[in-house]
Amino acid sequence: MDKIHGIVRKMPAILGLSEEKLRIKLEFLSTILNCPMDKICDIIFRTPTVLGLSEDKIRSKMDLLSSILGCPMDKLCSAVCKCPHILGLSETKLHSKIEYMVTKFGLENGYILDRPVLLTLSLEKRF
Repeated sequence: MDKIHGIVRKMPAILGLSEEKLRIKLEFLSTILNCPMDKICDIIFRTPTVLGLSEDKIRSKMDLLSSILGCPMDKLCSAVCKCPHILGLSETKLHSKIEYMVTKFGLENGYILDRPVLLTLSLEKRF
């Protein structure tokens, strides 16, 4: 019950979703991230705003990250499970942050994938 309270507190709009829409969204996330449902529930608890993203947006961000980082989808899914907040970032921000980390810091793509929280850091005043 505490988890439900936490999710509703972080994203009150979830109360407006029908049970069927919620089930469809959870199944989609489970499929695209290749994660069991309990892992998806943990993701939703930490970042309930993921439920507000359209399937197309999630799919396009996964494709973008996969192409920029040059990684297989299963490795990318692991990164998203570690830090689901990256799905809420704009494609422009994701691209510029990855480019900055690779060119300015010399970070390897694998290093970024293992530490996806790096993508949530602000680069303001660093350009």
